[in-house]
Amino acid sequence: MWSFLLIGLLVATVVVLAGSNLLGARTVSPRVDRLGPFLEGLVTLAWATATFWFPLMVAIGVWRHIVRKLPLRYHPSYWALVFPLGMYGAATFKMRSVIQLEQLAWAPKVTLGVALIAWAAAFAGLVDQGSRAIISRGRSNAHTPGVG
Repeated sequence: MWSFLLIGLLVATVVVLAGSNLLGARTVSPRVDRLGPFLEGLVTLAWATATFWFPLMVAIGVWRHIVRKLPLRYHPSYWALVFPLGMYGAATFKMRSVIQLEQLAWAPKVTLGVALIAWAAAFAGLVDQGSRAIISRGRSNAHTPGVG
């Protein structure tokens, strides 16, 4: 289930970033300039779609860990959650500057904060799991005759 959501979020943010880059280069080619209104609509729609995924991801997380009471433990797949958050922030920043949506000035900052917290949590889980594995491996080798 997570992979479906993350792919949708990632594709939408890539469309936002790529479309925003094209909009930023409107003056380079008359063809791109003629496509400007279409691209602006497409970028805005893709950004709205990407924004829609976040409440859905939070709802699934609440359902999984609070309602179903599954423990929140580190898993390498959580890194797949971190990247789309940062990508969404970068895409929002670029879109906001190209389309000149000053009302969204707060969004890239908030997204950066959330992405940094998610990155720090995933990294802390990785370090915790790695250190526990090293400690338990050291204990099992200490009790094994002929090892060490």
